[in-house]
Amino acid sequence: MIVPDSTNPYFAELTDAIAQAAGSRGYALLAANSRTDADTERQNTLNLVSRQVDAIILATVLSPSEVAAMPVQGIRRVLIDQSSAAHGIPTISTDFEQGAAIGVQHLIGHGYKDIAILVGKDIDPSRVDPRHNGWKKALREAGLPEGPAEFTDFTRQGGYEATRRLLDLPKLPTAIFASSDLLAVGALRAIHEAGLSIPNDIAVVSFDGTSESEFSWPQLTTVRQPINRIADAVLEAALSPNDTDGKIQLLPTELIIRRSCGC
Repeated sequence: MIVPDSTNPYFAELTDAIAQAAGSRGYALLAANSRTDADTERQNTLNLVSRQVDAIILATVLSPSEVAAMPVQGIRRVLIDQSSAAHGIPTISTDFEQGAAIGVQHLIGHGYKDIAILVGKDIDPSRVDPRHNGWKKALREAGLPEGPAEFTDFTRQGGYEATRRLLDLPKLPTAIFASSDLLAVGALRAIHEAGLSIPNDIAVVSFDGTSESEFSWPQLTTVRQPINRIADAVLEAALSPNDTDGKIQLLPTELIIRRSCGC
């Protein structure tokens, strides 16, 4: 398995779930970190191919065409954490767009009208994060204007710096949708340091549903990814060598309501 950031709680929890799912089927999991670098990902892939692994599970930073062109000597691959499929490679992913829309709709239901978004930057600027699309969709369907969007690194520091930029705007947003728990935790610090109250001054909803969201203060209302369902689906796809369909399977999210949204 290759992930872009093994220190991200989401990927750490997903890797553990996939390791357990593999172990229950008699397989061991080798894990590698690409550090969100395309060349490192390619090298990691070639290293795993040289070990003659049974399958490679990949949260890629490459484009679908680049993934499909990799020389993997017939080794089965499964993509995760993607919004589009690569030719001949099955993809198991959360329905990011719909999940983000659910989180933003929850904020709209509280009466918030000025909803900003924190979005993780992609190494390919032509790719649009489906969570960004979900935010737009929810606002559009409610007849609300798009709030400010801040693009930043998918880290706590990135969320902190992006939120400080939001707090420097002439008009503060009344709510923030963060496209990961990491970004949201950084946002909480920036809001607290500004002497503002969450959710009374600014509400926050995040995405991922890691354990980190449960132990922040206030506890984060979050859109939880179905980690165990993803793990089971990934192993089924990885161990089905006769299935060469490159279709994408999107799994639904769950809204976990806590305190940061105003509930």
